[in-house]
Amino acid sequence: MGKRIKKAGYATNPKYPQLLIKIIEDYELHKYDKLYNKPMLASNENISSFKSKKTNSKDDFNPILIGAANREIFETNGVKFIYAKNGDTFWGIARDFNIYTWQVFRYNDLKKKHQITEGQKLYLERKKNNASTDYHTVNAGESLYDISQKYGVKLNKICKYNTLKKDANLFPGQRIKLAK
Repeated sequence: MGKRIKKAGYATNPKYPQLLIKIIEDYELHKYDKLYNKPMLASNENISSFKSKKTNSKDDFNPILIGAANREIFETNGVKFIYAKNGDTFWGIARDFNIYTWQVFRYNDLKKKHQITEGQKLYLERKKNNASTDYHTVNAGESLYDISQKYGVKLNKICKYNTLKKDANLFPGQRIKLAK
């Protein structure tokens, strides 16, 4: 790994690979790789059953992983997400999950001025172009953004499929296309 980092131009010290490997071995950091990727299953379910859930209540999702900072990671539409905790910041989430802050904004169709609220669904990966279901029936008060976050589908794709603007007013019972 250290040699690849050096080759990519990130390391200026010629001994960087050896120094990095020594730190990993001295502090036994390789153990954390195994912890991060360990699946956390609820009851007798398997991971594939988590992918098929179509609701959006926190109680309807079971954690599939325990990530950095002992955070539960969930999945919908094949895209990993977390629920925000009180005091979360974009920078802190990016740090905890080893991604860039701009990725947290982009994956969730948010701007820098946005404030995180407790319980908010935040994606850690790029959302999909399509959902596993073709349509969503709008509930009172829902926005295209809410629907995008619910299904893990890119907001701009939902707008395109429905020829709507991001801030379009929706009405209860309206059908929103989620797949091409």
